[in-house]
Amino acid sequence: MNQNVASSEITLTEELILVLLNEHTGYIELSPGWKLSSIVAGSVLADLALGGRIDTDLEALYLVDSTPTESELLDQVIRDIQQSDETHDTQYWVERITSYSDEFISNSFDILVDKNILLRDIGGFFRLNPKIARSGFSDVDDSPSNQDAKARIMDVIFSETLPDPRDAILISLIHASDMFKVLIQPDDFDESTVKRIELLSKLDLIGRTVGQAVQTTSLLPRHLLYATGTKPIPKLQLRDILRNRHLFDGNLPKAMSELHSKFGPIVKTPFKMRNCPLYIAMGAGTNYWINKNARFYLRSKEYLGGLDEAYDSAVSLLTLDGASHFKMRRAFKYPYSRAALAERLPDLFHHCRESTRPWTKGKVIPLWDAFQENFISQFGNLAVNVDYSHIAHQIEAYHYRSLYTNVMEVLPKFMLRTPKMKRYKECVYEFQDLIISSHTPAQRKGKPADIADQLIALRQSDPLLMSEADFTMSLCGTINLAMYLSSGLAFAVYCIMKNPEVHQRVYKEAESIFGNGRVPRKEDFSLANTDVTHRLLLESIRLFPVVPLQLRAVVNQLNYDGYIVPSGSFLITATSASQFDGSIFKDPNKFDIDRFLPERSEHTYPGAFMPFGLGPHTCPGRRYASFSLLVNLMLIVYHYELELVSQDKKTKLKPIPFCRLRKKYKMRVRRIRNPLPSV
Repeated sequence: MNQNVASSEITLTEELILVLLNEHTGYIELSPGWKLSSIVAGSVLADLALGGRIDTDLEALYLVDSTPTESELLDQVIRDIQQSDETHDTQYWVERITSYSDEFISNSFDILVDKNILLRDIGGFFRLNPKIARSGFSDVDDSPSNQDAKARIMDVIFSETLPDPRDAILISLIHASDMFKVLIQPDDFDESTVKRIELLSKLDLIGRTVGQAVQTTSLLPRHLLYATGTKPIPKLQLRDILRNRHLFDGNLPKAMSELHSKFGPIVKTPFKMRNCPLYIAMGAGTNYWINKNARFYLRSKEYLGGLDEAYDSAVSLLTLDGASHFKMRRAFKYPYSRAALAERLPDLFHHCRESTRPWTKGKVIPLWDAFQENFISQFGNLAVNVDYSHIAHQIEAYHYRSLYTNVMEVLPKFMLRTPKMKRYKECVYEFQDLIISSHTPAQRKGKPADIADQLIALRQSDPLLMSEADFTMSLCGTINLAMYLSSGLAFAVYCIMKNPEVHQRVYKEAESIFGNGRVPRKEDFSLANTDVTHRLLLESIRLFPVVPLQLRAVVNQLNYDGYIVPSGSFLITATSASQFDGSIFKDPNKFDIDRFLPERSEHTYPGAFMPFGLGPHTCPGRRYASFSLLVNLMLIVYHYELELVSQDKKTKLKPIPFCRLRKKYKMRVRRIRNPLPSV
């Protein structure tokens, strides 16, 4: 028995989730919709029946014991049954409980992770812990609960074994979901197997009743099932936008927070995206819900697909969803990790220092330009191991133009085919050639895999997933991280220069790590040694998130707290609106790194602080980025004392295609605190 397992028992609902889990896609096999909701509702009723709380026959469902369970969600169902004025049949309660299905699914995943049965990967994907059995645990080695749930069920189906009541219910629910045709190999799914499954599904009264209710419910028209408890979505008027002062400053987080406080979590805008309605989702609650359920309802291809087109590609990590996206993300897990960057600390120190060597006392530098050059050098030499600085600005310009023409569609597409853009596109292919020529097996032998290595390996191992045509966009897409890091570091330095007291505290931490010519090791950058710097970065990211919102296509009708967003529409998820919610963050407009102290921990409120995105498309390089920003900021503060050239009452931003400081913000090198080491 694994000692890390919190409990030896799991509910039937949790076991159902495990059976439906597809380890190739990282999530449950069944597509979103009312069939899944109904199956989960049926499993909830089965859990209550197995726990002796309810009983049922073909006519009605009865509450026989209202004693609270260990689950607040199950207790809510018990209260609903107890408070009902009439006695209803099982189908009625299946339909009612579907309104909780998303919560039960999310809660089941959380519990299975807590019990160490599942492991949660970045982006909200799940995989089975290879060290333990899937379906439960017991001190008795040959206990049925120690067998994989799928194996138990298959053993019953393909033998004369009679199932126990729990397995009979599970078989009935899986049969009702029509999932056996997926779980059983086609050659084995013959007429005799189907008859055996139908027979087993009828053995248990509870399972038969719930199964019949689920099958009937899942066939009901969706509008009937969604009719109860729906709420009207407020409509945003053009005047509401024109009156929002923050929009004119480019501060999308504050603008969205103001809309959220006035209109609530979901609004319909007066605009259309590609002739489809456009909605906005805002607030911590929607962030939390979308982060757990985005894969069911939202897809990136419809919005970002034009970016692939600009690079003559069919797919990329940005536009893939489902199993292919999961597989590609896992391929990048190491090169995008903190550990990968930590292994190259001396190189990181060197490139950071070399990019700032031209900074002399009294020199005035635009913040954005300074750190853009910084990360072009670092990213090229550390993440892909080539120097592309001579063509970096051309590649960046082509990427921006692609976003404006093919994604946001604010410019006509012919603007991507001008002579200048054609020359810049050639730079894209020059970058690709640099990568391929420098990443041969002999040249990379014995070196840790970088992002380019992983892309090349993926292209060789799975040419359908990563074709030769798709390679270009995926490679250039990695440069996005360099641009985001440039903006993030510029914001952090801006915050330091505006807050001298914090500036000095960061310097003290930097001096303790780099002082007296020390060459730090990765262990020196522990949270204890970098506490102030770490909290400053968090507050900088809270005030100035580089990617303040995401836009996705709604491919399945979305129901959040009674607000219905129809399929075929587009949804802006304003992830950063919650970062200015005064009910979560005290004095949200104030720069205050102490809000991240353990005793306050305002950012830990569910859904309140999610600067790296939501759901499956959460930034895969977030740990790499966080560590890179930390080291860069400490090195810069150690060597230079910087000051703002001018002060504004309000910080004005350039929010598109990502958030950054406007060109007018400049810094002056007031003095060199500690000279750079000679080369």
